[in-house]
Amino acid sequence: QSVTLLVDMDRTLVDNSGTLISNFPHLEVAEISYPLEASPTAPHRKEVVALRPGAVKFLRVLKAFGVEIVLVSKSRRRRIRAILERLVDPTGSLFPLRPQVTSLDAPLGPYAMGAEDITQQARGASYATKRSSRVEAYCREQRMEMGMPLGAPDTRAAFVLDDNPADWHDEDHEEGRIIYIPSFTWAGQWTGSVDEEVRYW
Repeated sequence: QSVTLLVDMDRTLVDNSGTLISNFPHLEVAEISYPLEASPTAPHRKEVVALRPGAVKFLRVLKAFGVEIVLVSKSRRRRIRAILERLVDPTGSLFPLRPQVTSLDAPLGPYAMGAEDITQQARGASYATKRSSRVEAYCREQRMEMGMPLGAPDTRAAFVLDDNPADWHDEDHEEGRIIYIPSFTWAGQWTGSVDEEVRYW
């Protein structure tokens, strides 16, 4: 049986709550830049983003065991693309992205979903409080959009890794789909030791 893990981005994989690079020399950080609007002439926003210690290593191990990993975020697609390309997955081995052909807000591909995708799939649910009608909807509707087989993976084997379980529906909690992980923020005094890295995961 195939397994899909939906991974939240902000406060789960990365955090941009400060610019204290000098105080955290062991953290992997990057300055990202992305347009505020879907236009080549739009002004850009810059952020300094930190990667959660051990995050990429953890995801690579899961992928090696055959787990399909899909990034989900309330951020806009262009911000997600900037974070993936500059920090989380510059080689595209975890979340392969579609090339930017015609639009800065074009779909990212079957392994990364932004606010535009989530809004389309909410089916009338309150976007401010719930990301989707259900985890199951992510797996099924994302595959429909990308022309992928609907039968894989089995939605009974779809799970979520998120620092904010309240974003997901009660049914997903009752079915044991939600894996809670404490929020990653720059407030933590991470020293770069193996013990500290394990503690984050």
